Amino acid sequence: MRTADGDVGSPEGSSEEDEDVSGSGSEDDSSGEDESEEGSGSEASEASEASGSELDLALAEDGRVACPLLPHLAGLDAFSSFPNAFALDDDDARRALLADCDEAFTARAATKRKGPYSSGKTYWLAADAEPRCALERLAKHVFDAHVGDAVKRFVANESSAQPFDASRSGAEWWTQVVDIDDEIGVHWDKDYGLEPSGLNVHPQIGTVTYFSSFGAPTLMARKPTPTFFSESVAGAFEDLQTHHSDREHMCFFARRAGLPAFASANAFLSFPAFGKHVAFDGRWLHGALPELSRKTEGASEGDGENDGENEKNPTRLTTTKRVTFLVNVWLNHVPSTATPLPERALSRMAKLGAYVFANGDTFAKKKSSDDAAVESVDVAKLGVSKEIQREFTHAESTFLMRAAFPVSWLEGEAPTRGGSFALVGTGGEVVEVRDSEKKKRKRA
Repeated sequence: MRTADGDVGSPEGSSEEDEDVSGSGSEDDSSGEDESEEGSGSEASEASEASGSELDLALAEDGRVACPLLPHLAGLDAFSSFPNAFALDDDDARRALLADCDEAFTARAATKRKGPYSSGKTYWLAADAEPRCALERLAKHVFDAHVGDAVKRFVANESSAQPFDASRSGAEWWTQVVDIDDEIGVHWDKDYGLEPSGLNVHPQIGTVTYFSSFGAPTLMARKPTPTFFSESVAGAFEDLQTHHSDREHMCFFARRAGLPAFASANAFLSFPAFGKHVAFDGRWLHGALPELSRKTEGASEGDGENDGENEKNPTRLTTTKRVTFLVNVWLNHVPSTATPLPERALSRMAKLGAYVFANGDTFAKKKSSDDAAVESVDVAKLGVSKEIQREFTHAESTFLMRAAFPVSWLEGEAPTRGGSFALVGTGGEVVEVRDSEKKKRKRA
């Protein structure tokens, strides 16, 4: 595999079973002096031993999919939160939206049974394609919101080149409609079809939009995978001040604009609220942790600080299900596990214009998130904490993610619904579980 700084041997890899309902088939230097060149990388074309097909993929030196827009993309190595980005006041429009989310989730679950890399697991809308239904329009809206401002910066500085290949870029999207106590296992979103080629290839940006105010919060940890699939994913959660303080390891945008907000945090936690939208680096480990859900006993319509205009007269799904709309932003690569929404499902979707979001245009034009909406929390300084652990597999090995959270949060006194938190001092890490340890855990 050829990257921006030379030839690198591609180790052998094996495919990873999809154990979640999320993700891409599962719920991104030379000397750094020429940032435009390092962002675009060099073309890599080699025969894939596992598939026997030609692999044409360009990677930047840090393993992200190479793209001229990378030096201008603000979402790399960063978390952003947009409260009420997709507020929806009309009851009929809300019902149509939730019905679409339910339909997309049902259609995806049906095709998912065909195998780990079957079509239909996630959906694809190319950047140069026209949306065919209201939900595809929403996916397009999210893509444009996270790419548009970067394109403006790119054009202002490098107008002679194309920022990305629109035919090989776009929104990978899917929905999740699960019980409010359900867990979304920790995982990475990536092109799982490239694992046999020995590569971990991730979207540039991952996003979550909540269309209910109940259920497990989303944990997003600064724990990227190595470029090569066969390499261990074990290691501590990172924070930018410790791990990326030197220019060589800073992401492209940070080299131009400086470190993003909350650079000392090694993880972020987002609690659901209808209409809330969050974005994070597409290489980060993430999942949903029901232990940290707010107590829902006795929850009523209008309960919660954000519910006044967003939760009046909710449909059944808003109070009994955790409803999320997920969009991954891919530039210069189409994930092999994503396909266009099937015609049968499309025929059941609401038409274009069926729901118009109150703050949609404002969200699309915002150049940055509302940092005031994210509270910094030093777990180590809050007193007694307790570790949450999650086991998962990667490259046929078993790993354990563990991180500490305030005991009060685990006892049902989690923060107000809809909050976002930048976590410091979690002691978060991923460790490999050896065979002897597996047996001990089973006996326990």
